[in-house]
Amino acid sequence: SVKVDVKTGESIGTQVGPMLKESKLQASGAVKMFDSAERIEKALASGKVSAGPLASKTMTVKQFIYKTTGGNAEDIKQTRQTIRALSEMAVEARKELAGQGQVTESEAKAVERAMAGNIDELTTAELADIAKLTKRASNYRVRAHQDMVDEVGRRPDTKGLTPFYKIPGAERVLKYTGDSDMGGKAGVLQPAGDGSFNYTPRR
Repeated sequence: SVKVDVKTGESIGTQVGPMLKESKLQASGAVKMFDSAERIEKALASGKVSAGPLASKTMTVKQFIYKTTGGNAEDIKQTRQTIRALSEMAVEARKELAGQGQVTESEAKAVERAMAGNIDELTTAELADIAKLTKRASNYRVRAHQDMVDEVGRRPDTKGLTPFYKIPGAERVLKYTGDSDMGGKAGVLQPAGDGSFNYTPRR
């Protein structure tokens, strides 16, 4: 739950406004990343990627980008930028969701690979893991913002602020339940002290 602390003698709107503004900014970015992750997932599910029983595990992101763009230079650039942005959010997602049992082992490894080197060398299976983790983190951020807006809306003196902090597309992200069946596949990531994380499977 979200608690909004208000200092006595100060304007409530003055205190709450900046918090909601920052939260809205993060949540709006999360909605965009969610949409990007969905586009990548649709491309991965298209016939352009499947070229054999092992294609989804062995095809590199570089090959995937070329196949899905047809070699168009501008499309290649935009697709690579999208994947890089997803990878960067996945790194942040791993930090946010660490310890909550919301990161699978394969996702943890995919993020390690994304952090370590060239995204072109990731496999499409790893890219799919990054997209899933990004969608889960987007849901987490948008839900946190919505919780804050709901809390503010319950107060008679601040409920008038809530319409200004609604986010287009948030409903779709909040409805995302694609990982509700993770069950025993998930585990816990704990900081190792050297900047990396240790993964402990859930028993």
